[in-house]
Amino acid sequence: MSQLFHLTPPSRAGERQTLGNLPGSSLALAAAELVRANPHPVLILVADTPAALRLEQELQFLLRDADLPVLLFPDWETLPYDSFSPHQDIISQRLETLYRLPRMARGALILPIATLMLRCAPASFIDRFSLLVKPGDQLDLHGLRRRLEQAGYRAVEQVLEHGEFAARGSLLDLFPMGSREPYRIDFFDDEVDTLRTFDPDSQRSSSPVAEVRLLPAHEFPTDQEAIEGFRQRYRERFEISRAPECIYQQVSKGHWPAGIEYYLPLFFEQTATLLDYLPEDSLLLTQGDLPAASQQFWDDVAAALCQPPGGSRPPPAAPRGPLPAGGSAVWRHQALHPDPFASGSDRGEGRPQQPAGGRSAGSHGRRPGRRSPRPPQGLPGGVPGPGAAVRRV
Repeated sequence: MSQLFHLTPPSRAGERQTLGNLPGSSLALAAAELVRANPHPVLILVADTPAALRLEQELQFLLRDADLPVLLFPDWETLPYDSFSPHQDIISQRLETLYRLPRMARGALILPIATLMLRCAPASFIDRFSLLVKPGDQLDLHGLRRRLEQAGYRAVEQVLEHGEFAARGSLLDLFPMGSREPYRIDFFDDEVDTLRTFDPDSQRSSSPVAEVRLLPAHEFPTDQEAIEGFRQRYRERFEISRAPECIYQQVSKGHWPAGIEYYLPLFFEQTATLLDYLPEDSLLLTQGDLPAASQQFWDDVAAALCQPPGGSRPPPAAPRGPLPAGGSAVWRHQALHPDPFASGSDRGEGRPQQPAGGRSAGSHGRRPGRRSPRPPQGLPGGVPGPGAAVRRV
């Protein structure tokens, strides 16, 4: 495809360019040129999920002959701290992206700003619970079943969706996270004999494959060590409820209640952001009103923190101390909003401590339950009219 804009990516860290008058799909054309011209990955931040999905489709078409990956890190599509978990297909796509990012030399990563504001698992977690299976590998079937259970996979009678496995004699059916189809592993004693895909509806095996990559079933560890770590960090920051349906009691029994994803930092000593997965000299392209979108997400978080969820689940507000690695699932960065669970020293000395989302002495004239507007100052965005900003990070 011939160049239309003849764009030159910024060459120094912090250098910024503003692109204006990009209506319709012209933004995708400009982004495609930048992805082709840049020797490192391009991170594309947009305001919401519809914009991210639309740009993904356009870039995949425009870069179809360039052999450059176009990855989408999807939003969970759930309200903050709601009692619903993301769909397994969404978790699968997110885990696949986290696995591929450190290995991606060039290409594009697209995500909404609210998704970037959430912390995620460190890369070491993905590496620890990943496994590559090939024909001829010496692998104990019972040991593999235990490993799948430790990685969060569910044992079922018939495999239908991501994160499930079923063992029948010398056969092991599983639908790995990050895979577009399930696989059937045939064992001969303790050796992998064949690997084939199969149709989850008819259960009929189809074409053989050379290898199967197994990723964890959740974005957090589910082994006993992780459960003990969660219990300890929860006790340090929250009051313990004896109600059997509370999150603490459910996780202690090895159950994963709906909405557990927003408590992800309690499973780790140290969390990460997507920026930690990207190599240095990556390019940042922003489009849309990012300050307004991030403020809206922060308002949703603040509202959730001061309103108890449905049922008898306790609200996630009023912890006794800051959450690990900078706190809640919301990303702490000087360019974005402060952490709702931050301690007094993090928020500023002498500032009165209020429940998250509560009204302070200086909040007259604002709606209760909302933070004062603090749009991100360090991220380029909010370009007047159709346009975008490019920055070397």
